[in-house]
Amino acid sequence: MCGHLGAAGSLGVPEKAAFKQLLQVGSLRGPHSVGAYFKQRADETGSIFHSLGHGHELTEFKQFDKEFSEAFNVSVMLGHNRWATQGAVNLENAHPFSYGDIVGAHNGTVPEYGWKRLNNGSKEDMDSKALIKSISEVGAKETIGQISNGAWCLIWYDEVNNTINFLRNEERDLYLCTSGGGKNLWWASELGMLVWILSRNGIKIDAGSILQLPVDKHMALEVPKLNQKFWLPYVEDVPKKSFSRSTARANAAEDYAEDVSRLKWKRFRGKSWGYEGGDSKFTYYNGAVVKWDDLDDSYDTHGSCCQSCGVEIPKFSQKGGDGKVFFSNGVTAPMFVCNDCWERSPDIWKEWLIENLGADKWALSSKAS
Repeated sequence: MCGHLGAAGSLGVPEKAAFKQLLQVGSLRGPHSVGAYFKQRADETGSIFHSLGHGHELTEFKQFDKEFSEAFNVSVMLGHNRWATQGAVNLENAHPFSYGDIVGAHNGTVPEYGWKRLNNGSKEDMDSKALIKSISEVGAKETIGQISNGAWCLIWYDEVNNTINFLRNEERDLYLCTSGGGKNLWWASELGMLVWILSRNGIKIDAGSILQLPVDKHMALEVPKLNQKFWLPYVEDVPKKSFSRSTARANAAEDYAEDVSRLKWKRFRGKSWGYEGGDSKFTYYNGAVVKWDDLDDSYDTHGSCCQSCGVEIPKFSQKGGDGKVFFSNGVTAPMFVCNDCWERSPDIWKEWLIENLGADKWALSSKAS
């Protein structure tokens, strides 16, 4: 099982120190090889370094240490620790890989019969290379649409569009958070590892910003200008190709669909999502309606900062609060805008939020009137 780690934004000395330590402790997830990509804002392509073995083999490599230490105004740092499941253990198979305009890495395993039929996949010698190369040539949606089975968490940086991209299925985890009031974005395969290393380097995670990446959604965020904040991501549904199931599996899927169909959604007082038959606000969690009374405090009392004006958004509670709070699978996502900015936002932003984070798999909650 490999491990992802990285950061993007306005990255200085503390952030670079944390990145090197993440590469080192990430060896717990992958001891066979390690790789890192970093980009200065003035550079066209950035730099990629690979090493066999544990993370310290790279962080103590003189050439990497020299160039990384001298790098100024870094905007992207993308790291990966590999546990080899396909392909030989060598420098050529160390992540991240560079194809076309993207630099990317993969955590997971896709069967050979799947990745061999990808665009030019037959020319590659391992699943990760085939996936990243296919994304660079035909895009994420087309690539995943050709795969019927497997595990993946994919991260790539698009050097032309200046976006950091994330996509996973249910087989692999990824956690994101921000620091510096939304100026820096962090990610890692293990939340505990990320929280520990950031705390160790005096980097404070923005309140309410920890997010578990949604399943089967390609999320792309443009890396902002120096000392600017990340804004709304681009999100695209990217389901894998359908395939035949066993009779037992099909029955389970039908039972789940039937349970979901019983739920009747409606707008609660025009502002919050409510469950028909009661006044309680809720989030949809693992196939069940969960009332606020049943939620752990960590789910409904986070504060955050508005990613538009930067003002601190007060905590949200059962009694109502300011700002917009998004829940997905019981995990609090970043609160994007305060009430004032929400009211001033153009309709296209509001439609985007409702469409992508609304009634389907997300529950949108705000202060009840």
